[in-house]
Amino acid sequence: MLRFLFLGAAALCLAGCGSSTDFLQPFDDAWPFSDQQAAVPAVATADNAHCTALAREREADAKENGFDDDMRAQIYSGTYAECAAWDKQHPPPRGD
Repeated sequence: MLRFLFLGAAALCLAGCGSSTDFLQPFDDAWPFSDQQAAVPAVATADNAHCTALAREREADAKENGFDDDMRAQIYSGTYAECAAWDKQHPPPRGD
């Protein structure tokens, strides 16, 4: 009895496997990240030192995980751009 239940469940799960539509198609338009990253500034200043340090940490993590040079560069620039954008939207409080 349990064998027939398992075979029926397997048949139902595999019923949609023959479709030619992309499985992730409904989610392609909803991707929140852009494909273009902002350029990384050539000179680090005190304002962006923590973003540079954060980007270097993420790049080192990528190196430890075996990513190639192109991917590490993309991770560095993406992390830096997101950090700089966040800092621009959330400036630190100024003392009196």
